[in-house]
Amino acid sequence: MTTLERLHDALADTSLPPGLTDDLAPEALDLWLMSEPSVELLASDLALCHPAPGRDEARARAVAVDRLGRWRITVVATDRPGLLADTTGVIASAGMAVLAASALTFGAEPLAVHSLTVFAPKLDEKGWEELGEKLRQAAAGGLARPVFEPTGVTEVSATGQPGGLHLVTVSAPDQLGLLSAVCAGLAAQSVSIQVALVAGRERRAEDLFLVRGDVDVADLAARLSRTGRWPLAEAAAELAGRAPLVGRLLRKGLEAVI
Repeated sequence: MTTLERLHDALADTSLPPGLTDDLAPEALDLWLMSEPSVELLASDLALCHPAPGRDEARARAVAVDRLGRWRITVVATDRPGLLADTTGVIASAGMAVLAASALTFGAEPLAVHSLTVFAPKLDEKGWEELGEKLRQAAAGGLARPVFEPTGVTEVSATGQPGGLHLVTVSAPDQLGLLSAVCAGLAAQSVSIQVALVAGRERRAEDLFLVRGDVDVADLAARLSRTGRWPLAEAAAELAGRAPLVGRLLRKGLEAVI
């Protein structure tokens, strides 16, 4: 049984209407399904989408992943430019390290589902309530993003059709606020994130984004690189053989459809 079939089975006994994600591009759905091995968690994320939240409404939920302080935070809201940058900015401002993340956008009036696995071992009940309120404020565009100071050189590459879907890979030194800064840079280029898949290894973030719109990889690399070293980032972004690990693994399968 495929992951999609298992997901449909998990949703069969819920109030979600069948075909909730039928309008998703196949590559977007496939990429999102790869973001989390637990079909139950994916199903519980989608369960927050129905009934659809109002335009000024956001839903936030936190579930303990283990006893070591890892939590899965899910935010559902009507999509808008910069939404993922704002919600991940709240996480960075709280001093939480994002260990993994996924994002999905779908629907005629686009609905965004953002799921972040974070390390938050010392947050008490009051702290969670305050974080939830800040996430809701951020979803409504009511909070300023944290200032991002890059610590090194970022590599960016993009593959796709002009004006259509693009697969963007970002490889950078891992640090608080990086994901928010990447999403803010894409929003500044009027690029819409359809799916995001965030991972990393050896203190380096390896992020993958399926986006709609043309990406200026040199500009994005410059925004995410330490001042004075952006020419190196620009050169790195143009090297075809330097795509991050996640991008190399997925690019063959996805390039065929974009």
